[in-house]
Amino acid sequence: MSIEAPPDGSELATSFEGATVRDARPSEARRRFADDEVARNKGLRDKLLADRDELRSPDGLNAQGGEEQEVEAYLDVDEATKSDGSFDEEGTSDDKLEPKAKRRASFGRGLVEVARRIAVEDPRLRVRPDTFLPRVFYFENTYLGGAAAYRERLRRLDESLSEDERPYHLAHGYRQAFDPPARAGLSVSADVDAPYYDGPRRTFLQVGLQGSPRHGWRRPPLDVMIVVDRRAFAQDGDAVIEVIVAALRQLGAADRLGIVVAGQAPTTFMPLSRIERARSFLATRLDGLKAPLSAPADALEAAMGKAGALLAAAADDPSLVPGSQTLLLVTAGDDAASVAGAARAAHALTTQGAVTSVLSLYDGGERGGWWQVANAGYGNYHAQGGDESVGAVIAEELASLARVVARLVRVNVRLGKHARAVRVLGTRVLDAEEVARVKAREVAMDKSLSRAMGITSDRGEDDDGMQTVIPYFYGDDSHVILIELWVDGPGAVADVTVRYKDMVNLDNAVARASVRLDARPRPRSPEALLVQRNVEGAKLAEALQRASHRVKWSDPLGAVRELDRAAALARHTSAVDRRVVRDFRDLVAEQRWRHDEARRAALMESLQLAGERKVGEPAPR
Repeated sequence: MSIEAPPDGSELATSFEGATVRDARPSEARRRFADDEVARNKGLRDKLLADRDELRSPDGLNAQGGEEQEVEAYLDVDEATKSDGSFDEEGTSDDKLEPKAKRRASFGRGLVEVARRIAVEDPRLRVRPDTFLPRVFYFENTYLGGAAAYRERLRRLDESLSEDERPYHLAHGYRQAFDPPARAGLSVSADVDAPYYDGPRRTFLQVGLQGSPRHGWRRPPLDVMIVVDRRAFAQDGDAVIEVIVAALRQLGAADRLGIVVAGQAPTTFMPLSRIERARSFLATRLDGLKAPLSAPADALEAAMGKAGALLAAAADDPSLVPGSQTLLLVTAGDDAASVAGAARAAHALTTQGAVTSVLSLYDGGERGGWWQVANAGYGNYHAQGGDESVGAVIAEELASLARVVARLVRVNVRLGKHARAVRVLGTRVLDAEEVARVKAREVAMDKSLSRAMGITSDRGEDDDGMQTVIPYFYGDDSHVILIELWVDGPGAVADVTVRYKDMVNLDNAVARASVRLDARPRPRSPEALLVQRNVEGAKLAEALQRASHRVKWSDPLGAVRELDRAAALARHTSAVDRRVVRDFRDLVAEQRWRHDEARRAALMESLQLAGERKVGEPAPR
């Protein structure tokens, strides 16, 4: 073995039996390459700064068409993207599965400001954090989807604020350039905002999820139990009959239907039966469905438990092919004790893998807190009243089930040895009790789907790394998870694994992606610019939520400061964001909310919801 040091000291070569291993010091050629890159980037930075100043001038803004035109373009969704498209033999829409390069062309304008902003690096990115998150933890899901609690909060806000006081409706995530899966229900991607490793620094990791456009053409068979509350009969007995008739018409031959009435004791009006048999049974007996004479305070909770037992028995019967378990509660009124009991029952049903949706009949008055039951049961909340038909409500419920392309989406992120997590943007780490509830529901739903569709049960064991569980994911939706990291060496940054129940192919599925940072200098990629734009949007969302807290504590100056921070971020993202922040600033500047408790609560909630929508609501298509 021999060690030779060249006279110029540029490289050190170690020879061992004919093999040569070079050390990490750069050669003269690499030094020249790096110097050229620095010079080229400096020229690009100077040009971008000059362009930025020009565009920020009034003439430059007018030349770009101004904010209002961009907002109108954002709201004017292309009709072609809203159509179903014509499916080919593979069941895939050619319009929706367009090449990535074609889709990215539409993002160029939106990324110009991002590129200018990051031309000069923020020195805070080089400051090492004092604390890090553990290597293994669960964090709260931020994908909103059709969550009942979210939809109810949105409805209540809309009722408390006038149409010109709802800037939260404009708050959405950005349109993403993710590749949709060719055949699976879900695809995953992983990217970072840094082009290469050039020393210890903070880096943002993005995990992107994209739902398949192949949805709505089939769904799994359903086992549906309708639970009728005594209050529903009192509110509108004819509507109760219409619910059952609509379900009979719209359920398929492979589905099953049963009916339980909440009375002095829960009564099984019709056992869980195939649709043809259910039609024959109800043809002669439906007129006999009447309101019970009396019912105790816990009647509804007991009836939901009875329906759950019937669903569980049917699923365990080896002679039958079970369906996906759904309980539809038909109720009315606003009894807090009944709502609380029904919510407990709905949560218990999730642990056996059943979903609870609620149809609340009302006469235009207060609709009550029944949305809490749907939220606890991972289902949908429907409030039927006025001119809306019951058939339309049932059709909406079945359509939402058909839109689901993935269930039990567990996202697992394992970091490389040189990466540590600082925070997950827009969410929080779950405590031990919350993790236990998430895992119990996940395992129960896994077993239920295994019985219902023959999808092998594959949950129960924890994976290493950072994790979150998304109960369901809709077709065509995209979602972004952003994690701030401290990276102190080149190499693998993260491996991402997504396990889910594929509702397109009715099978277990796994999607994987990984990302690394090498030491070799390279230009910043379009993916890195997209990550940076999403990071700016997430920080803007956090600023809106901080403004919400300031409003809560009657601190108008603090709220304005947070909105000014949001405005500074919005300058580099989109005209829509600028409009959202400007409208909220106008609302905060009013003095009415300081002396009106209801208005202050509405403003606080609208700021909070706008931040959540910015992170978890996909952009309109």
